[in-house]
Amino acid sequence: MSYVRIDMNDLETEDLVEELEDRGYTVIEPDGEHESVDTINRMEDDIYALYQDFICWKDLGMKDSTFENILKRFFEKHTDKIVV
Repeated sequence: MSYVRIDMNDLETEDLVEELEDRGYTVIEPDGEHESVDTINRMEDDIYALYQDFICWKDLGMKDSTFENILKRFFEKHTDKIVV
């Protein structure tokens, strides 16, 4: 494994944000605090809903194909990639 030393002072914030977003990450910037809180709350809601669906699948007999479709939609929404 190779290691690289980076001086963070050499990076522009805008360039770093753009690179992370290009890689599929959601960047929450401090100056957009209200929007950031909403984004976090939506993600927490989606994760909780997925957990509830998991419980239904595991304990209550939800069909495998139904749960598989729920998982695909969750990951498609949060990774912006099509899951096959």
